[in-house]
Amino acid sequence: MTDYTQALAAGATLSADKKAAIAAKLHEYTGLDVDYLVRANLRVNGGEFEKSLLGAELTTGRLDTRFSGPRWIP
Repeated sequence: MTDYTQALAAGATLSADKKAAIAAKLHEYTGLDVDYLVRANLRVNGGEFEKSLLGAELTTGRLDTRFSGPRWIP
């Protein structure tokens, strides 16, 4: 098991320092903010990924991240 899967398996017993370290590594892989990853308990779903990657004003395509456009908020 990798550090990430071990962190997910640890759940609430994961220390804050270890969670921050895993979030920093995930940030390197995904580009998502470390604070967002910590708040999401290191779990990111597709909808949140496309909304969070480019910030509050833009969204990215779920199947093709080369697409981006203004975020529609109902």
